[in-house]
Amino acid sequence: MAIRVTLTYSSYVARNIASSAAARVGAGDVSYLFRRPEVSDIVIFKAPPVLVEHGYNSTDVFIKRIVASEGDWVEVCDGKLLVNDSVQVEDFVLEPMDYEMEPMFVPEGYVFVLGDNRNKSFDSHNWGPLPIKNIIGRSMFRYWPPSKVSDTIHHHEQVMQKGAVDVS
Repeated sequence: MAIRVTLTYSSYVARNIASSAAARVGAGDVSYLFRRPEVSDIVIFKAPPVLVEHGYNSTDVFIKRIVASEGDWVEVCDGKLLVNDSVQVEDFVLEPMDYEMEPMFVPEGYVFVLGDNRNKSFDSHNWGPLPIKNIIGRSMFRYWPPSKVSDTIHHHEQVMQKGAVDVS
């Protein structure tokens, strides 16, 4: 008896709110059937209720990086991201954050997401934690623009340094 599992990938034009360029990524629709979203995952998600209340459509799709998960405390101080009072090493971020954010608790059933272009991203530091139920999938690879073709999955043992994240 043979069992066949078909994995599907979807292509999304996921936009970074307040960004001039759209990234095109392949997303794994079934990824979270087998595991929960984790810190460092780049996730594709539908607009959370707070954005819908401010005029976005509930079917709008966005892409951000998970930087903290339920039960974590997140803050931005002196241009650095702190999760549970630990400074995160983020070599992929081009410049220090030019904003401050008071400590914010990530409740059960939520994650905290930030765009990699931190100073131009409209994300959890503006509108709060993202409900996990809004996540459609995670980015598996980037195929546009052609000069940036790469996978977007990184393994924790390669990128984590005491809670630090590093995903393209």
